[in-house]
Amino acid sequence: MNTWFNKNKLKAYIFRTANILLVIYCLGVITTIIFPIDLVQVLLPPLAIITVFFMIRFVDKKILLISTILLLTGVFLLMAEKAAVDTWFSGLVQMAYIFTLLAVIKVLSFPIILGKYDQDIKTFLSAYGSSEKQFYYLSLGYTYLLAIFVLFAAISIVYSTMVNVAYKISSFPKQLVSMAIIRGWVSAVVFTPSGAPMASALQSTGVDWLDVLPYITGLSLISLMIAYILGPSISLFKNKKQQEEFNYKAEVDWQQQEEQHWQGQDVAKAKRNIAELILIFILFIVVVLIVGYLTSLSVLHGVIAVSPFYAGLWSLYLKKNRKFGKNVVDYLSKDMIGLADQFVLFTCSGLLGIALKTMAMGGEWFTELPFHQDTFLFWFMPLVPVVIVFMSLVGINPLVSIVIIGEALQPMLLFDDLVILVLYLIIGGVVGLTLSPFGATVIYLSHIIDASPFMVGLRWSKSFSLVYGLVSICLVSIFYIYFY
Repeated sequence: MNTWFNKNKLKAYIFRTANILLVIYCLGVITTIIFPIDLVQVLLPPLAIITVFFMIRFVDKKILLISTILLLTGVFLLMAEKAAVDTWFSGLVQMAYIFTLLAVIKVLSFPIILGKYDQDIKTFLSAYGSSEKQFYYLSLGYTYLLAIFVLFAAISIVYSTMVNVAYKISSFPKQLVSMAIIRGWVSAVVFTPSGAPMASALQSTGVDWLDVLPYITGLSLISLMIAYILGPSISLFKNKKQQEEFNYKAEVDWQQQEEQHWQGQDVAKAKRNIAELILIFILFIVVVLIVGYLTSLSVLHGVIAVSPFYAGLWSLYLKKNRKFGKNVVDYLSKDMIGLADQFVLFTCSGLLGIALKTMAMGGEWFTELPFHQDTFLFWFMPLVPVVIVFMSLVGINPLVSIVIIGEALQPMLLFDDLVILVLYLIIGGVVGLTLSPFGATVIYLSHIIDASPFMVGLRWSKSFSLVYGLVSICLVSIFYIYFY
């Protein structure tokens, strides 16, 4: 049979091509940050179209349906506005930087594993996390630390590190660990410049990270405070049979994982290595800020540009540069395709976002709406997080909602109002990501711990997400009304 019609070879060809196109796309975006070459900027939009075409077969059907609706809506609105060609092209790459951020931030997790920092933290937790409360608070801090630096990659690293210890002290180890991960992750993501909700909000509004730094620091501390007050409130299973089945599975898992439990370092050495890890994280933020100051790059662009080089130098310091190189090659050649859902969804939502922005800037019908009235903004702005969470519960990615709302409102607001809008967008984004069973964070965590996303999102994360969302909205609204 002709090899061209061999289905397996054709699938392999499409897989390799799609993966290569994603890599080229990300390299193109990074190039435009470091060396703003006009030719590369012109080639990115058509490259995005070609990449979407090859990605279709690897995208989840629900994501593909949502992406199609967003794309068609954006196309219709741009045609109605008779938008110029450059507007169409800018829409196709509107979320290019956010997608590239998700792609490159993964590389920062490689030195953490190669340097066995996760094992040092396991040793530390084994020594000091002797009760559920102690374990919960230590795990909360550990997740917060890692998520600031490596975002989504922190979830798998933290779980694999902590679950062994959790089996020793809790009847519900997976639930205990997942609660600590969700709460620590939210506390970090509202603050870190490498966070996807933060990047989406800043990108769509044009606000810089340093402009919102004092306020997001407060939101982060509020999140940690609520997580501390709520504590490890483990909700029991509905009946005894479910509890026995869970405990049996936990015991089996523990016996399998105990064989791989690492016991090489003492606690004192583990403390030194954890301190080193914290210093490396702080240095990363400092380097990003220095690069931004010297080159006038935004913090988002600085994180994208610095991350690959910083991870490489870190691995060189650990004398693990060869293994790091192998991990990077494997990631680029095999694992990039795992971002297919995000790429297609972000590309389509970016087009809709730029369409709404174009209408807001040039559409006469917008002048008839009450968007420009202070009283309307006063009542509408606090509803932004509610809208984002609601859309996440029906399957719309919160990052998409952030971009669409941010792009639509950005032309209508003064800079001071945009800063407040960023806060509302971030609150809605993180609550939506951790509450919705359709959110990427909940789905990813539920896959790791082998639990239903409805259990993880709507049951285990419900109390924290709702309390944090309501408290944050109220505090930001009070600040906006009386002090801003």
